[in-house]
Amino acid sequence: MGTVFAKGLTMRTGQTNVHKYVQPLMQLIEKKELDSTFIITHRMALDDAPHGYRIFSDKQDSCVKIVMNPRATSEATH
Repeated sequence: MGTVFAKGLTMRTGQTNVHKYVQPLMQLIEKKELDSTFIITHRMALDDAPHGYRIFSDKQDSCVKIVMNPRATSEATH
């Protein structure tokens, strides 16, 4: 925070009403009226979640969004 103050930066935060938007967005995706695949950069098994969280957190491998499949085998793919 000291660096933010020293540089005179302004920070803004906020929340989104996720519950309000999830259902209508899911319906659009299910009807194929909305294509959300452009944001998915990685797909992996649920067992690979620690690896997924690591590459997302560390901003590795151009990771933006991970879809985890609990039925998939434990081989990270993207």
